[in-house]
Amino acid sequence: MKKHPVTCLAILLLASTNHSLEAQTSSRLLSDASFEEKITPATTRERLENTIQSYSATQAEIVALFNGIVTNPQTISTKETVKAIDRSGRDLRKSKATFDSILSSLRADLKKIKEDSYFTDEQKTELMANIDTMVKQCEDSSLQVASAIKVLTRSYKLMPQWRKGYRTYLNLDGQAKATQHLKAAVDEYIKQLTANPEAEEAPAVDAAENAFE
Repeated sequence: MKKHPVTCLAILLLASTNHSLEAQTSSRLLSDASFEEKITPATTRERLENTIQSYSATQAEIVALFNGIVTNPQTISTKETVKAIDRSGRDLRKSKATFDSILSSLRADLKKIKEDSYFTDEQKTELMANIDTMVKQCEDSSLQVASAIKVLTRSYKLMPQWRKGYRTYLNLDGQAKATQHLKAAVDEYIKQLTANPEAEEAPAVDAAENAFE
């Protein structure tokens, strides 16, 4: 039996419509899944770990930048170097703000758990111990970032001094001595930049106490 042209057209249109609807449905499901991933907030632990990793990466970049000055003294105080320091400073301040935000969240969580009747005493003890650990990590990291920001800010004034010292030694004592002098200055600076503030404070207290004995 010969099919009517209109019937064939209707079948084709129906098949095309069904295919289009299936494609739209599939696309919408994928979009919804993607949207759910985007709106799912990171846990406090994930935020802390990510921020610590971000800070470590920034610190490594800063150290590499200043070590590069030793191998290539011409980069001291150049526009590119200053821009890199500016960018690192912004990254450090962002990390500091995030650490402070996480710390506030942890303290709020601690208060909620203490007052929540849902958790048993054993569960509260376990959860609060986890919070205490993260609070310590957050406080230590925030303190270290704050110290790094201060030291990094000093680099703007230090670089002209490094350049002057390098050029003076280069002019009067040669390339080897000039590089040695610059490396010693930059190494000391990096040491201060990456120092643990708590470890720095202890000897200072001992020295102050010994002065009065």
